[in-house]
Amino acid sequence: MKWRKLFARFNGGSLGSDQEKKIQELFGFYPKQTALFRRAFRHKSRYPRIQDNNERPEFLGDAVYDLIVAEYLYDLMPEGNEGELTRLKSYLVSRKFLNAVAEQTGITPLVEAQIQGKKTGTSIGGNALEAIVAAIYVERGFEFVRAAVVRSILEPYARLNAHTEVLFDPKSKVFELAQKRGVTVEFITEEGEKANFKSLLLIDDEKVAYGTGNSKKEAEKSAGARALKSFFSNIT
Repeated sequence: MKWRKLFARFNGGSLGSDQEKKIQELFGFYPKQTALFRRAFRHKSRYPRIQDNNERPEFLGDAVYDLIVAEYLYDLMPEGNEGELTRLKSYLVSRKFLNAVAEQTGITPLVEAQIQGKKTGTSIGGNALEAIVAAIYVERGFEFVRAAVVRSILEPYARLNAHTEVLFDPKSKVFELAQKRGVTVEFITEEGEKANFKSLLLIDDEKVAYGTGNSKKEAEKSAGARALKSFFSNIT
């Protein structure tokens, strides 16, 4: 399609090695059109020209992600009424949720931005995540990006309980699945330099995942999210 070619026409060079590794780690593939993904990591504070930064890809990614979430909830909750579905969708497409996912998955630190202070606590990560969704959509199409978002964002980070409340709590999910499997769980969390916390997750005394965060709670959530993608990935 002509608009796809226009969207891809960006002389952004190749992805940085850390950015490329993150796309592969999170979504399970190596991009071919690296310029699309390079642009997704570029914030307007450092790249002010509209054709260089991720604002336009973010616009497209927002629409694609919005549809994926709507389909996900529609299929997941066949008895859910419009009000329930709307409330849950509002949360899952919110900046609060997307920013949290970007921080938990390590997207935020890789965004190229020129701002004062830390990127954490801003919407830089969530915006980049939507731009990445757009890049995947343009390169691989809707079916691929839908499966990638559900597998890598919605299933690990959005859990619905019996009262249809969204819980962003990978740590609780780890304990739930550990009980199902009959294994022991232990988080060993320490405070490092500059109030940065590191957490090690042990399953039956074996090292399974590491996580970092600005608090003990966030570090343990990060470790729990990594465990959900590896050790517990085959458990429903």
